[in-house]
Formats: sequence, C-alpha cells, structure tokens
Amino acid sequence: MDRKSSNAKANCGQVRKTNLPKQLTKNDPPITLAKVTADIGSLRNPCVLFNYSQFISFRLNGPNPIISLTYRLTRTSPVSEEPIILEEWIFKGKEVIPTPAPPLNTIEPLVTNFCDCNVPRSNDLLTYTFQLVEVTTNNAIYDISNQEVSAIMICGSEHK
Repeated sequence: MDRKSSNAKANCGQVRKTNLPKQLTKNDPPITLAKVTADIGSLRNPCVLFNYSQFISFRLNGPNPIISLTYRLTRTSPVSEEPIILEEWIFKGKEVIPTPAPPLNTIEPLVTNFCDCNVPRSNDLLTYTFQLVEVTTNNAIYDISNQEVSAIMICGSEHK
C-alpha cells in the first residue's frame, strides 16, 4: 500500500441561511442553499459522493394547503463557465382539506445523495452547488434548518 497517496478525502461545505420565498419559478434566479468544493487532483478515476441534509418545517394553515419545493444540484469547475445540472429533487406536501381545519405543524427531514463518477479531468477542483429552484405554496408557510453539506472523493472503478 502506497502511504503517499490517499484513496479517499472528505470535505465539508458551507450552507447559507437566506430568506425563503413563498413562490419561485424556474424563470427566477435560483437560491443557493449550500456549496462544497471537491479536490480530485490526486485520485485515479475519481468519484464524488455529494451529500446534503436539512429539516423542512412547514405549517398548513387553511383549506387545500400545498407546499412544493424543487431542488437542483449543479457542478462547476474553473475551466467551464456554465454549471452542469446533475440532478433535481422535488419535495411535496399536500392535504385535501376542503374546509378550514386547525393549523398543522410538521417537520420533515430531507437527505439527498448523488454519486458523480463522470467528473471532468480538465481541472482538479469541482464545486457542487445545491439550489432551491422552484417553490409553490398555498395556505402553507415553511422554513429550512439544520443544513449540512459534504463531499467524499474516492477512487472509482476503471471506466471502459
């Protein structure tokens, strides 16, 4: 075993606490929730395991409440100007309550993982950004808390 080279590395990223909108369309600028940088320079056939977690607290306040949040993971490198969209996730909460009901408070964990083994070798530093890209609410309010983001860089298998 070669002690000079490492087969795995981990990096914790930065999360951002921001004011969250009641509505957000895909035509609006996305809201960055977290970023993490992955240094893949010393790894052969690198793979990056991206992990993001949060709690979504929401309150349903009236008839036919809806909450829908769309998240996006992108990857950028200093070589490429445009971010590459890797994945999107949708969180939805909905109750069919045709008449007024007492407010309902809920806290839901959200954990997303993405294994990226199709990384460009033109640069050793990659930045992964987790964004909120679309929000729809009706008779509901929400908040995001307890965010964590990390990247684990490992040597992947040979690509053929």
